[in-house]
Amino acid sequence: MTHRGGVFRVDTDLFVLLDLLEQDEMVILDVYDTPVLVQIAEIRQLAKQRYAELMNEWLAEWERIKKTRRAEDV
Repeated sequence: MTHRGGVFRVDTDLFVLLDLLEQDEMVILDVYDTPVLVQIAEIRQLAKQRYAELMNEWLAEWERIKKTRRAEDV
């Protein structure tokens, strides 16, 4: 996910970091170790949205693959 010029990996590490921070804004490192000043509430909301999108896409793909990989098809 991109945010304020940084590239962030939307994973549990990011969610834990954002939940631990009590400030309104903070400098955090993106995936390239570039410091980026972020609004905590803003990036948390964007990360939750992106995570939900990715997981829904992954589930849809998983269900499609699961239907084609049955024992009788092998």
